[in-house]
Amino acid sequence: MRIGLTAVVVAWMAAGAACSDRSSGGEPFPDAPELMAADRAFADASAARGEEAWSEVWSDRGVLYGNGDDPAIGPIATARSMSGTVEDLRWEPTASAMLWPDALGYTTGQWWLASQAEQGEDRRYLTMWYRIDGRWRVALDLSLPAQGTTGDSRDFDFWLGDWTIAQRIWSGDADDFEPYSAENQVRSIGNGALVESFAGKARFFWLGMDEPAPMRGVSVRVFYPDDREWRIFWMDTLDLKFSLPFEGAFSGNVGEFVVADRPAGRPPSRIRFERQPDDSVDWQLAIRTPDGGWQPLWFMEFSRNERD
Repeated sequence: MRIGLTAVVVAWMAAGAACSDRSSGGEPFPDAPELMAADRAFADASAARGEEAWSEVWSDRGVLYGNGDDPAIGPIATARSMSGTVEDLRWEPTASAMLWPDALGYTTGQWWLASQAEQGEDRRYLTMWYRIDGRWRVALDLSLPAQGTTGDSRDFDFWLGDWTIAQRIWSGDADDFEPYSAENQVRSIGNGALVESFAGKARFFWLGMDEPAPMRGVSVRVFYPDDREWRIFWMDTLDLKFSLPFEGAFSGNVGEFVVADRPAGRPPSRIRFERQPDDSVDWQLAIRTPDGGWQPLWFMEFSRNERD
């Protein structure tokens, strides 16, 4: 059975890697003036040149979720998806941050339609930027939904802050899990959105890794009130593309988030969070097995840094 299960894991990953309440969550990520400048230049170019500007600034694997569904991937698809909208679209960045030094960060701000500027709606966006060959390119763009009156958009407040992580990653051999250390920072950017910056070592046998290697990761999680669910987008230095989102919600101290609609041959995957009484957090990544169960691949135990 283990041999068959290992084959399932390898097939799943072969097409790409998956990959106490606090209001502040610690010190903010450092400001990124160059990203503010890049975003403003993009806004000006979009107003002047339309779709052409989008194709120029988009990365080859950049993802656009205009409304959180049906993503456009890459510069050509993204430019086409903006047809009929881009002429009327305007935006202004209001905040920025660097997550991976000189390599990846984000801008956030307000967008509007020029023809409806007098309506005064508060429409927000988040753009993740990645430096490629010395130029900032868009890796992910999200329109952030307006938040309602439910408390669900605060479900992840317990995770805000700085954490030390004890990892256990499945070796592919029976119940053998290899230990690695890591750390991360989680911050709220408002409108029901959080950003995580992860750094550590890892060895994923299903990626053909013979030795552990340094890895950086970033996640964006957004609450969508119409669906009463969270969507979690992940990218790391082993696969520089934001994944299909994990979708789900919390029930008490446990949250479960699943990617069910996967390419042929790749089973559903699940992320599970569980908040512990001592303020630590348990995390698990698992895949669906042929018998309908879940095979854990990656455990993380989060312990809050004392300075938090």
